[in-house]
Amino acid sequence: MVQYWDPDKAQGFFHEFSGWLIFVVSLLLLFGVHWCTRSFLARRKNAQ
Repeated sequence: MVQYWDPDKAQGFFHEFSGWLIFVVSLLLLFGVHWCTRSFLARRKNAQ
């Protein structure tokens, strides 16, 4: 990518792409923690 474009543009693209990637992964992990917590609390409530 740097061969065809300016190095600053390539660095900007990779910075933007990695930022979005981290955001999406973090959001998915947050939903996973939410699901696990709800699942755990539902089992605990049913056990009582």
